[in-house]
Amino acid sequence: MRIAIVHSFYRSNSPSGENYAVLAQAELLENHGHEVRIFGVQSDSMTKLQKFKTPWNVSFFRGQSFESEVRSFNPDIIHVHNLFPNIGYHWLTKVHAPVVATFHNFRPFCANGLLMRDGEDCNDCILLGSFSSITNSCYRDSKIKTIPLSVSSRAKGKHNPLFKSASAFIVLSENSQKTYKTAISDPSTIHIIQNFATRVEVPIQLKNSDYWLYVGRLSKEKGIVELLQVWPENEILHIYGSGDLESELKEKYKSRAEIKFLGFLTEPEKIRAFASCIALVFPSTCKETSPLVMSEAFSFGKPILAFRGNVVGEIVENYGGGIAFSSFEAMPHSLKRLKLDLEMLEIEAINNFNSKFSPEIWISKIEAVYKSVRK
Repeated sequence: MRIAIVHSFYRSNSPSGENYAVLAQAELLENHGHEVRIFGVQSDSMTKLQKFKTPWNVSFFRGQSFESEVRSFNPDIIHVHNLFPNIGYHWLTKVHAPVVATFHNFRPFCANGLLMRDGEDCNDCILLGSFSSITNSCYRDSKIKTIPLSVSSRAKGKHNPLFKSASAFIVLSENSQKTYKTAISDPSTIHIIQNFATRVEVPIQLKNSDYWLYVGRLSKEKGIVELLQVWPENEILHIYGSGDLESELKEKYKSRAEIKFLGFLTEPEKIRAFASCIALVFPSTCKETSPLVMSEAFSFGKPILAFRGNVVGEIVENYGGGIAFSSFEAMPHSLKRLKLDLEMLEIEAINNFNSKFSPEIWISKIEAVYKSVRK
């Protein structure tokens, strides 16, 4: 099949698992004999043009059109990922090919895309109307900047052109499926296909397992503040990532030698970081969808210590491969439990990868969706 992938890439100073997932999916599709072309916009270039400050164009789903380029490619499938904030929506109805849309977050219903506010789950825009997001300055802490997203997400996102133009929808978790059912008229068109990772054979010399691993943004919703407040002094934690809280956390914990801030996790460093850790720590207090780092941990056979309120906590509770803690006060006890059951949990982690998060599982599911919409 000839597949056009459409994606607005987030800025390079905010590395996103979503960007990596899109590129990995394109590569996997090509490796399975499909002809793939990515039609994308780099937000870095838009920032330089001063078009990124306030996304007023999103109010009416306007933005860059790839109509002529996609027509020239003549795809069998148009697979849309992230369009916000740079790419328009309406041109998709003018290109005569089935559209498949993947939702990596909750942006159609929520100005910040998280369904979260002030560290707590929030469904106000779904239950009370999207204009509550303006009152609460949900996008970049600005009422003005929130207005366009409030307009675009009104009426539970039902004005979103993707809901009308797409023939199939991909969500990354059961929780996401429940949310999107409120706006998509035919629930049978919603398919759960979780992000995959690639299995890596780890050299024996790297399997020393002497520290815990955190990979993610250093921001409030990721639970990193609460995690560090209760982190045991006798356990080493390697932290990879950046974000708004980076400077503050480095200063606060500079005397804690066991807590190490290591910056961005590059691809060459990834194998060593995952191979040598005891387990991944995933304390996010927001719901999440299917974070790529979860799939990566399972691909290395690494268990996950996760907060019960997010999708990773649900996964390890339902399918094994880790321990979920119900409160941060309980986290140290859960950490000890994980170490005691480490060998069993490592086996469960690999089983999760093989049955749910492998490239083979992903490609079989996505090809089935593509074939169904071409009928």
